[in-house]
Amino acid sequence: MVDLKQELDKLLMLISGRCLLGKEVREKMFDEFFTLFHELSDNGMCLTSVLFPYAPTPSNRRRDKARAKLSEMLTEIVRSRKKYDNVESDVLQNLIDSKYADGRSTTEAEVIGLIITLLFLGKHTSTITSVWTGAHLLASTRSLASVLEEQKKIVRKYGDDLDYNAFLEMDTLHRCIKETLRIHPPVPMFRRKVHKNFTVQTKDGNEYEIHRGHTLISPVQFNGNLPHIYKDPDVYDPDRFGPGREEDRVGGVELGGGGRWREEDQVEMCRADGCGVVKDGREAWTDGPGGRVTGRSG
Repeated sequence: MVDLKQELDKLLMLISGRCLLGKEVREKMFDEFFTLFHELSDNGMCLTSVLFPYAPTPSNRRRDKARAKLSEMLTEIVRSRKKYDNVESDVLQNLIDSKYADGRSTTEAEVIGLIITLLFLGKHTSTITSVWTGAHLLASTRSLASVLEEQKKIVRKYGDDLDYNAFLEMDTLHRCIKETLRIHPPVPMFRRKVHKNFTVQTKDGNEYEIHRGHTLISPVQFNGNLPHIYKDPDVYDPDRFGPGREEDRVGGVELGGGGRWREEDQVEMCRADGCGVVKDGREAWTDGPGGRVTGRSG
């Protein structure tokens, strides 16, 4: 049996950790870091912590304890790199070497705060998207079979050299991920400030002018279920984003792209793709007893 959420969560932490944190965490202290990060995120994102972040509650104490321990671990890495002049090719190193416009270097506290924030942002959306994509594929035999067949073709073509270009060719998996994002957007709504006047036209033909300086709220969860845009919105149908279908014209809104897939959205897709490739390539997924996932090595 495989805990789908746990396995994908750990895989995404390895991916994020490689490009953000570097080899120290990945090679020497990954398990401890993974556990502490979960303590921080799980307790920091519960309702009481969001509404009352400084209240002396058990969840806030666990959050603060995990944050302090993570800071201690990262501080040791930062100081070691500076002391021994170790230069790595990761985001942590870029933050260490960064300077402000006035020439001031970043402090240890700033570097650690930024890297923890980036790690959370880089992993949170990918985890939600990957887990829900896996769950929907388990429930959709036809979609799962199509994805597995596509994976076999990609592996035959590229072998072990799965680079960015290989990921871009995974159209079937991309459509499955897009459909997951439509049904389960990582963020329920977006807030955007209007920088110039523009006109909005409703489906009934009415027009409204939105003035510069206003703040708009886009309810992404609601938008993804509009029946006049998505046919049978309650049905998981990745083919709605395939050739000949018009439902793709608002794709990318789920990640804040405003109706287009941005470069950072493609990175998000690649992270989710990477999870799909590892899992689809090594295991055959089936839905086990009690909703658990069984994995058969293949």
